[in-house]
Amino acid sequence: MNPVPAEPMIRDLERPRRRFWCKHYERCLDLAAGKHWKGFTCAKCKDFQQIEWTREDYKRDELACQGLMAALFKLSNFDRVRPGTIIELLETKAREERTEQLRG
Repeated sequence: MNPVPAEPMIRDLERPRRRFWCKHYERCLDLAAGKHWKGFTCAKCKDFQQIEWTREDYKRDELACQGLMAALFKLSNFDRVRPGTIIELLETKAREERTEQLRG
């Protein structure tokens, strides 16, 4: 784990490289905040470890995101959002990509 300071982004094209799906990301974010860095990058890090999510992890995350969106936008029709929608889209996309790979 070795994040290095980086300037905060000015435009989307100049965004520092970060690996959000790394097991260490949260600790690096805490480190950067604790040192009062304006930003940080993972570009030189050699300790990347991919987070492996299960279907249940995605379901929990989706429900948490839906709850956040409902709270932020005071959605009165939140109960009408069908759980699992995002997961179904991800699984469909993954199946399509596998099919394309087999055809290719």
